[in-house]
Amino acid sequence: MVGHSRRPVLALCVVLALVSLFAAPASAEPETGVGYAAYGPAVEGGGSLAQAPTLTPGTYSDTLERGDTSEDDSGSDGTTRFYRVSLQEGERLHAAATLIAPRYPTGIPEEPPSASLSLDVLTASGASCLSGSTSEVGQPDSGSGPVTVSGYTEEIGEHCTGPDLFVSIQRTGSRAADQPLPIELQLAVEKAGAITGEPVLEEAQDSTAASPTAPVSDEPLAAGRSWAASTPVEEGSYVLELVPGQVAAVRLPVGIDQSLRWRMEVISDVPEDGGEVVLRVTNPVREPVSVDGGGWSFSERGEVTGGSMAAPVSPGNRSATWTDIAEAWLPGDYGVMVERPQLAQEAPEEAQAPIRLILTVQTHGEAGEESDPATYVDLGEAHFGASGNGAALLGGPWPRRLALGGAGIALSVCLVTGISGLVLLRRR
Repeated sequence: MVGHSRRPVLALCVVLALVSLFAAPASAEPETGVGYAAYGPAVEGGGSLAQAPTLTPGTYSDTLERGDTSEDDSGSDGTTRFYRVSLQEGERLHAAATLIAPRYPTGIPEEPPSASLSLDVLTASGASCLSGSTSEVGQPDSGSGPVTVSGYTEEIGEHCTGPDLFVSIQRTGSRAADQPLPIELQLAVEKAGAITGEPVLEEAQDSTAASPTAPVSDEPLAAGRSWAASTPVEEGSYVLELVPGQVAAVRLPVGIDQSLRWRMEVISDVPEDGGEVVLRVTNPVREPVSVDGGGWSFSERGEVTGGSMAAPVSPGNRSATWTDIAEAWLPGDYGVMVERPQLAQEAPEEAQAPIRLILTVQTHGEAGEESDPATYVDLGEAHFGASGNGAALLGGPWPRRLALGGAGIALSVCLVTGISGLVLLRRR
């Protein structure tokens, strides 16, 4: 009897081990990689509007099987997936998707194929509901590293009929066209009537870099590897060590009436042809925010650069004529991603050496009332900005490590249980 009673337990342990092993986020790289790693529960988008799964606000991961294989490189035959979101009258949908292109084994070729995404939001009748054009952040022409596209809709109403809207994501570019690539999808719903007021500035304020401060540690920060799983930090300085193809993502809160400032200083020797560094900033719904970032080539130890937002955060900024001001409309956790893109194929081996720098992030001004992003948008529990949500800290490599640990624990329980069963059975 004892021996028979152990069989269901052993079977359950095996199932739990397998579930733990495979319940980790998708990633474009093996666990030892340093590039962007997609974060979020896995979903499978539909092949049509009718087949689109219904999602709530949050962060998800999916896989697009095919890139552009057309002879004219038109991008028309890349995999398209659809996702359904239900909204109420007066609400808007914010959607963003990040494609993670794989690393080139030997560096970026002289004429690299591109890799990107096309994003649209459709009504049930197939009409586009986007407000203006989408934004693209990344280096799509190199076919390497993360590329993010984002956009938001008109209000649900007469011209943007709901309640259901359908996010359409199409893979474009011929890079690794026959290879499935992961994407990270973020959905947020803007509350009806939440964004009001006038811009706080008529013209962009002068860019001001953060003040230099000593880093909190001399050791490099183990930063996150995706927008969604970025590492939460306080104002201050942090050491980053980057090799070609590596990304480092952090986040810090920026409230109403505050603006983000940043500074970077190279603190190691710079190898010849060591490439460049790119800094990008996004708001809580993954829309790009201008901070005088972008990319520049490494030159020498001691090189300093920095910048700031064009205006302090205010919901009314979104109606501004200046794009840089209009981007500063939503309070909450702002993502700061530093990337050292892959080098060209002809780059010498010594150029691959790691480079250290100090990243300083600060906010200017006192946070005003109603600085909680939940006042304006529903970000969902899976989003990094959700307060009290420890799941977001499991981004990057940690879900896989925890999954492996969980699988190991489950298998250990199986072994102990099985051995105990055999001992008891023999004793009987």
